[in-house]
Amino acid sequence: MNANDLLSIIKNRRSIFPPQYNQEEITREELNQIFDAANWAPSHKKTEPWRFVVLEGPAKDRFREYVKRVYVQGTPTDQLSDRKINALIEKCDKSNKIVLINFINTEKNPEWEELAATSMAVQNMWLMASALKIGAYWS
Repeated sequence: MNANDLLSIIKNRRSIFPPQYNQEEITREELNQIFDAANWAPSHKKTEPWRFVVLEGPAKDRFREYVKRVYVQGTPTDQLSDRKINALIEKCDKSNKIVLINFINTEKNPEWEELAATSMAVQNMWLMASALKIGAYWS
């Protein structure tokens, strides 16, 4: 890949939301490429504070119910929206995989540095997903 190819990927990367997804399977090989890209993100003192959990199948279904429950429990009754609940459900149902993004505060660096490193790992993931023509967004 040359510099212009990389710049094109960076310039053309966009959030792709679940209503735009097709139902093609994201393969284990593609996931490995995405996570390999994440692992090349810089981190001060090589702490690599990012952690990712992939949800699919029954785990994704449990997460959908969890997100719905948190919304209902955290929203005053008079402000509950069926539209919002249905949108949350649709996002989960249309997503082939859901990746939970976490970071560990290693206490070797200021917390903001670990968070910034995790954000760079996510950007690398996003660029790789774009290169693989896999839709993604960060929420």
